[in-house]
This record gives sequence, structure tokens and C-alpha cells, in this order.
Amino acid sequence: MKWLVRMLGGAALLAIASGQASDAPQLPQLMECLRSNLPQRAVAMIGATTRTARGEATTREVQLAIRRGRPDLDATLWTLAPPELAGVSYLIQHREGTDQAYAWLPSIGEVRRIRGSGSEILGTTLRTDDLRQALTGFSGGAVSLGPAGQVHGWPTRRLVATAATDSAAGYDKVEVEITQPDCVLVEARLYREGRLRQTVRAQADSLRRQGRYRYASVFDVQVPDDNLRTELRILRLDPEPSLDSRWFDASRFFRRPASAAPTAARP
Repeated sequence: MKWLVRMLGGAALLAIASGQASDAPQLPQLMECLRSNLPQRAVAMIGATTRTARGEATTREVQLAIRRGRPDLDATLWTLAPPELAGVSYLIQHREGTDQAYAWLPSIGEVRRIRGSGSEILGTTLRTDDLRQALTGFSGGAVSLGPAGQVHGWPTRRLVATAATDSAAGYDKVEVEITQPDCVLVEARLYREGRLRQTVRAQADSLRRQGRYRYASVFDVQVPDDNLRTELRILRLDPEPSLDSRWFDASRFFRRPASAAPTAARP
């Protein structure tokens, strides 16, 4: 997820905002604009529809809670639908430059630590390793300013983040397009060893506002080496809610409270 929040979108900004900015004159102002458009805490309801090359589709609905600090960050993902997968949950914790990931599987009734590259998230094109790096993978890396451009007619500015040389992250570079002047992520391209591995692009007419925050609400996710295509939709968003610390506890994160439901976003 450099993108799973606003599922994928905001997470990419979290990763970039934790990198080390170069001294290009415009970069500090753009980084500050990005940070001001990211809530410290958020709960989002997200729908994901994945289609095969033959047009077969599967749909999932999840709820994502994020709590970030400097430099720590926590994210919990609860599965709501379809019924046969309801309750499957994931937790990612980032502490002092290291991260850990856990999964709760109701069928076996226990929490399991996720190691290595992780596993696919609910049959989508996204993997637990994607979510883990989206939130933490570029910490300690470098951020530079790219050229101006356009996405769906929105004026944008490019940011390029590279991973630290000792990073074990699955991607070593990400390029993102940020709207001007609102600082909304509308496109991300993820690379490994010079090869494009994944693209995330906001759909036209998908910009939304919730409180003082603006974000893109629908993203298309494509993996060049895979025939699957995933559409991510932020159905509802609650920025700066009260979050129970138990949601980010490795022994209790899977116990999603009914009070976690976010409010609806506005166009």
C-alpha cells in the first residue's frame, strides 16, 4: 500500500515525507505542503476490485487505521467483506528504523508474524510487503524534486524518493506526481533495479475533501508483470479520529471495534 491511504495515496507521501530532502529551493516548501495535507491519524473504509485479463472480478472491502509519529508509525487493516474473509487482519509497526508485520487468520485463530516478501492481500495485486514499504520503506532515503507535469489536466510536480543503500525494501525508487497547489498524490511509479514494477494512478474526477484535507479517492493499480488490475476506492474517510492503542497491539489488533467506522467524504 505507497498508496494504501488514502489507501495507496497517502502512504506514499508518508514514505517520502520520512526521507531526507535535498536542498533544491522549492523542495522544503513542497514537503511542508505534503505534511500539512496528511493527518496524523486516520481511519478509512476502502473497496478493492481486482480483474483478470479475462474480465473476471473479485471485490473486497477493508478498513484501514493509521497512526503516525516521528519516526514511528502503525497501520492496521481489517477485512470486512466478502463474508468468507471477514476478520482477516494485518498489522504493521515501524519502530526506530525497523518494521514488523503480523496477520490474524480467523480460520486458525492465531496471530502470525509475516516474514520475507509477505503474501497477497486478499487476492488483489497488492502484497503485505507493498503495504509495509509504502509506510516505512523509504525512511532514511533521499528525496529530490522532478519536473512539472500534468495528470488528467491537473498541474503536478514530481518528487523522486530513493531508498537508503542498506535498505531491504522491495522497491528502490518511487516517483510520485503531486497536484499544485493542493499537494495531492495522483500518480506513483515504483521501481526496482531500474525496472518499473508497479504503477498507481488516480482516476479523473476523483479528488475529494474531508475537513481541511484533500485526496484522490479512486486509484488504478497495475503491475506490468501481472495480468491483474486493481481499482482502489476510498469509500469513507475520518481524519484525526480518536484511536484506541489496542488497535495497534500485536496481541489485540484484530479485535475491530464498531466505533471505528469513519464518516463519509465529500467531493
